Amino acid sequence: TIVLVWMLGATFFLLRMLGGLVYVQRLRYTNNQEVAPYWNRKLNALKSKIRLRKKVKLVESAIASVPMVIGYIKPVILLPIGAINNLQENEVEAILAHELAHIRRNDYLINIFLSVIEVLFYFNPAVWWISANIRTERENCCDDTAVQLCGSSLTYAKALVSLQEIGHSGPSMAMTFAGPKNQLLHRVKRVLNQPQ
Repeated sequence: TIVLVWMLGATFFLLRMLGGLVYVQRLRYTNNQEVAPYWNRKLNALKSKIRLRKKVKLVESAIASVPMVIGYIKPVILLPIGAINNLQENEVEAILAHELAHIRRNDYLINIFLSVIEVLFYFNPAVWWISANIRTERENCCDDTAVQLCGSSLTYAKALVSLQEIGHSGPSMAMTFAGPKNQLLHRVKRVLNQPQ
């Protein structure tokens, strides 16, 4: 009976994970358009600073409401349509630096590994707690890299808040760059070196 219950739960979480992967692939290939060559040059300059040799594609997505990285071998950075026009140039650079940090740290691959662990040990609350902490620390590391590359914690904090506002003006999606409001507040305070 215990094995049967475990298999039913694991199957449910596996289907949920596979559904998420299908959705991510849909985001990667549907309703995307190339950015202006200027932004590709900016992206390449940031890649040089971060010492990233992978070829990275930058596109604007009509479906994604927040910036995200999709893929490990051929990573793609998706920016919501209009984000480039609604943010200042240095804020866009800070967001790109954050996403490049995810690529450099292989976070897409690590996220898939974490999801598999969650499927296998879905019954253990400690696994979900550890996984949530890993995701938070991963975002913190990428935030630190973005601040280091853009040179201004205030610029990056403004970019986070602006993205949250842009995300709320459009349809809400399952994956978020800034996360819930409390998480955004903690990230901004942390970036600005204020006590939590």
